Amino acid sequence: MDRSNAQLKRGFPFRFPAMQLTRRAFVAATFGATLPSGAVATDGFLRPPPSSTDPRYAGYSLQGPYAATETPLAMVLPRSRTRVLVFHPVAAPSGRFVVFSHGLLSEPQVYRALICHWASHGFVIACPIHDDSLMERGLRLRTAAAAGGAAWDLGGVAGDAETWRTRAQACISALDDVATISNAINMVALSERPLIVGHGFGAFTAMLLAGATARSKDGATLAMAEQRFYGAALLSPYGEGAFGLDTESWNGVRCPILAVTGKGDHDASGQDGDRRADVFTKSPAGYKHLAMLRQATPSMFAGQRAGMDSKEMMRFDDVKAVTTAFMKAYGYHDTQAFGDICGDWFLQASLRRLDFSYR
Repeated sequence: MDRSNAQLKRGFPFRFPAMQLTRRAFVAATFGATLPSGAVATDGFLRPPPSSTDPRYAGYSLQGPYAATETPLAMVLPRSRTRVLVFHPVAAPSGRFVVFSHGLLSEPQVYRALICHWASHGFVIACPIHDDSLMERGLRLRTAAAAGGAAWDLGGVAGDAETWRTRAQACISALDDVATISNAINMVALSERPLIVGHGFGAFTAMLLAGATARSKDGATLAMAEQRFYGAALLSPYGEGAFGLDTESWNGVRCPILAVTGKGDHDASGQDGDRRADVFTKSPAGYKHLAMLRQATPSMFAGQRAGMDSKEMMRFDDVKAVTTAFMKAYGYHDTQAFGDICGDWFLQASLRRLDFSYR
């Protein structure tokens, strides 16, 4: 495949079994740690990577040229009444538009360190607060556990097409109301090449919007491709056998994709990093990217432990670096970033902490 700058400038063309988890088990499996204070999260976000890291790699993993909003703007979109949090670069005239979909029973502020990092590199990130968030209706999934405490029945959510559709529509609503968001933050959110990013259940949501299909528990196939999304970054995406995904689910995924996972990337689905790479291996070739961390953890995507553990800090640096490079390559048509994500540069620059593939 020709990877020249000219090509870049032309554009680019689970089902869970019935289960119950205690609150402690669910949080441990999904996030790896409880949410720390803002000071710890910020420390993990600002701390520089090891001195032996390639300077260009450090440019992706360190804060960008802008400060990010310390507190996101909370707003209700006028058309859909969707609640969103908007993070953006301070004092920037404009920024490329990104929609972020959070994980199951989570909420956008859990990912504050990562989202603020993207904002510092010139991106406006709109984060819908999905109905399954604990801030919204997520507590409806909770029941009293037999041994005491709380339990969540996740089997229904994993096969509920209406939940999938509602999540996807919330992300589309943010794109529909980008002009309103621009007015609210007093800067231009550039939506010519909008990106969709998601983690866990949010990555599943993003896959649907990127062209994947899934079969619900009643046998119906859901397809919700939104052609306006130019590319998708998928953090810990689900693979075949989860959320109604099968071997044919990715046949329609033709936009640029980055999947980020690795050995040790486990959650309640029980899937490992190799299975989570299905979106990369089973979608049509062309502008597909895969970052496989050799020592992954469920908590590395939010940076919750980055200020307390040096190895976790390096993992979070890797997540920030690969996602930022992908977003720059496709959001800004940054040819240097595009070259970096199309070869083995990330393998060397990360001191072999991750393997990077392109097809």
